[in-house]
Amino acid sequence: MEALPNIKAKKIEKLKNKKNPWDFLHFFTDQYFNLLNDIEIIKYFNDSQHTLMAYHYLYGKIIDIGFKQLIQYTLPVYHNFYDQAESDDYIQLVEAALLAYPNFYYKQVIQNGYGKYVLTDKFSDTVYSWGACELASIMQEAKIIYNKFKDELKAEQMADSTSETDLSDSEEPHLISVSKILNDFEPLDSRLIEIFDSETVKIKNYIERNVGLFVKVI
Repeated sequence: MEALPNIKAKKIEKLKNKKNPWDFLHFFTDQYFNLLNDIEIIKYFNDSQHTLMAYHYLYGKIIDIGFKQLIQYTLPVYHNFYDQAESDDYIQLVEAALLAYPNFYYKQVIQNGYGKYVLTDKFSDTVYSWGACELASIMQEAKIIYNKFKDELKAEQMADSTSETDLSDSEEPHLISVSKILNDFEPLDSRLIEIFDSETVKIKNYIERNVGLFVKVI
């Protein structure tokens, strides 16, 4: 079974003429969000759909605040799942998160899951194959920083869920060091912002050439 939205060929051709490549990409991601009204449908997204959704999520977070938000606002549950996972299979991780948080708004679980997905080899490898090589390189650097300090970052999330009165004096220097760690991502923010436009054009071009991976043309 596949989860490709049905789109008329004339609509696709019209979209190709859009000057802003994000208008093109947003049309696809909007279609995917509409599909997510059915919680089961996410299981049938292919890697191309997941990667495009993840790129949409990445762009929004970096433009808004940067890697700090992407790292800090990802649900804590994903840290454990990604550390324990034997692969970068996004859907396995989402299903585990939904099982752990059955009453949580599932669309938020799905979207936040992409915050971790962009730090996987699968995301970098896929956008590289799409021609977005600079994007892939930066995300690999971000992954290296994250993996180097992930224990400290996880500890901060645990501390954030604890009231200030419960924090011991010994924990305060730790939180300061975590803040410094997050600052290591700042140069990557600037580099991503510089290449987003050009890399988005490359992604748009790839989708145009391989539209059948993203929608079902009728």
